[in-house]
Amino acid sequence: MTQKKDLTEGKGAIEIIEEATQLLRLLPADTYVLYYAGSLPFILGFLYFWADMSRGAFAYRYAAEAAFSVSALYIWMKCWQAVFCLRLHTHLLGDSRTKWNLRRILRLIILQTAIQPFSLIAVPISSMLMLPFAWVYAFFHNVSVIGNGHYSDIKDVYQEAWHHAKLFPAQNHIFIMIYSIFGVFVFINLAIIIYLFPKLLSTFLGVETSFSRATWGMFNTTLLMTTIGSSYLVLNPLAKAIYVLRCFYGQSLQTGMDLKVELNKFANSINLRAVAILLLFLISLGWPVDAFSGAENDVVQINTQQTYSVISASELDNSINEIISKREYSWRMPKEKNAKQEDSGIIGKFISGLIDTIKNWLK
Repeated sequence: MTQKKDLTEGKGAIEIIEEATQLLRLLPADTYVLYYAGSLPFILGFLYFWADMSRGAFAYRYAAEAAFSVSALYIWMKCWQAVFCLRLHTHLLGDSRTKWNLRRILRLIILQTAIQPFSLIAVPISSMLMLPFAWVYAFFHNVSVIGNGHYSDIKDVYQEAWHHAKLFPAQNHIFIMIYSIFGVFVFINLAIIIYLFPKLLSTFLGVETSFSRATWGMFNTTLLMTTIGSSYLVLNPLAKAIYVLRCFYGQSLQTGMDLKVELNKFANSINLRAVAILLLFLISLGWPVDAFSGAENDVVQINTQQTYSVISASELDNSINEIISKREYSWRMPKEKNAKQEDSGIIGKFISGLIDTIKNWLK
């Protein structure tokens, strides 16, 4: 029953989040460069587009060109996020980096262009309907994981992504709930930092900006979108790692890839102790030990050359008494009553304590 439950429900959401966090911690720096090389241009371009379209007096003249540029940056971001997910998957498997060619790059661009733009419509509508949101949200993340150019047919990518979106529904819903709550706190913290940053520049460096002169002018839709974009850049790598792991464990139900990865880790963790045990076993079977006699003689010779410093008993006692008399080691000892302090009043106790403290400082 436990194995059947593990197959149908998967690992717990907290466990998946911990694995994803550990996976992100172990990634090399160039993998994050790949992610932010794709995501940062889109966020900056979108913020410029938002501010220009909402404030520019002649924005209507070039709205179409600006919208097309933002759309191209969106596809650029999704393609690089697919590369980032592929790097996560290869790092999880312990394989070497994937070889790219022109055909695979073109397949990746076509797949991401054909499916990902629908997320701009499907995700907001599903979030208002509430019920299908978790499956829709998982589906488009799975497209980033699976649509890396390995499949040549869009239908195959769609079916595979939807199949993994339906797996482990309880895990997916709990993760989205935790992720949303965590995202609210990240949003609030970033909003406070963005709001206080101009004031800190003015206070400590004397740099005056339009934001520090007109503080209330910062409260507009541009500040809101800037905070949302910053929160996205902080949180989205964690979501990508989560759905890489979900697809990995979903594929492992048929391929057993998770067992192969664990066996590889176990094989790589063999240390010298295991080698020593093997040598003892071979010796017990009658393996010749002449080859090891030289090494044993070297060890004995090294041990005989070692010198030891002799410490007297009085020095050792003094050192122990000095250590255990420190405050960090005496907090659990019973309090000793001082007869002189009991006879003196409050002022006398204070003065005597002050004198003892000064003596300790001088010592």
